[in-house]
Amino acid sequence: MEKVEKGWLSLVIGIAFIILGIVFMFNSNAAMNILNICISVVFIIAGVLTLIEFFRVRKIVNSYWLLFVAIMVLLIGIVLLFNVNVLAVLLPMILAIIIFAMGLLLFTAFGFKRTYFSSWWIFLIAAIISIVFALIIFFNLSIGAATITFFSGLYFLFVGCVSIGSFFRR
Repeated sequence: MEKVEKGWLSLVIGIAFIILGIVFMFNSNAAMNILNICISVVFIIAGVLTLIEFFRVRKIVNSYWLLFVAIMVLLIGIVLLFNVNVLAVLLPMILAIIIFAMGLLLFTAFGFKRTYFSSWWIFLIAAIISIVFALIIFFNLSIGAATITFFSGLYFLFVGCVSIGSFFRR
């Protein structure tokens, strides 16, 4: 049986994720800036790669939709990179819309009531709470930003702990 050396990288990654998690949980402005940079860079890279793909296949396919998508994705990345406030407004709005839609979906509780499902009222309460929370986020976007960054921070803390745990379990 081959002996596996301790991977110091998992310890370093774990510590980095824990620090990132703490920053995300307690400094939503810094967290939104980090998210903005990461998402912007991903859009810019995707736009450049799509542009390269267009020029690679244009004689075969001649799809100007690919060129259009490449330019739009690239422009979105550039706009997001130089305008942090756009993402700070968009992410909470998207979160509010998703929570609102999930709340509406939970109103299927009335269907459960007709099938004599005894705990239908739990779904109804969850639906009402979801819709109210979505409306609160929609009308106060800073709460949405804080929610996104806080739960992202919790996730990063979890990943960091798992990574450090894997270091000590080897």
